[in-house]
Amino acid sequence: MSFIPKKLQKKLRDKKSEVTEKSIEDYLIERVQALHGVCWKLIGFSFNGFPDRTVMLPGGQVFFVELKRPGKSSRPDQEYIQKRLRELGFRVWVIDSKEKIDSIVNDLQRERAK
Repeated sequence: MSFIPKKLQKKLRDKKSEVTEKSIEDYLIERVQALHGVCWKLIGFSFNGFPDRTVMLPGGQVFFVELKRPGKSSRPDQEYIQKRLRELGFRVWVIDSKEKIDSIVNDLQRERAK
């Protein structure tokens, strides 16, 4: 018999299933490691607007990832940095779901297979 009120039980269940930026980030790290890559958070180097993660894959592939909660978008300072990185020839992704990570990883695997 549970001593937790039904309303609180539902709230706790909903909280567990809630997709957070952290859960998306953890999933990204797992998927990148499965590709034998690294997914670094550049702490001392970063500044406002710099993407959350720098991903490096075998073969010299480097790209940047800004992570967001589902449905959220980049701030203007982040958009400026993303635009500048793209102008320099880097790929930059704004990711707000695990499904988007899966799609990007699938695209990367197809590129490798060519």
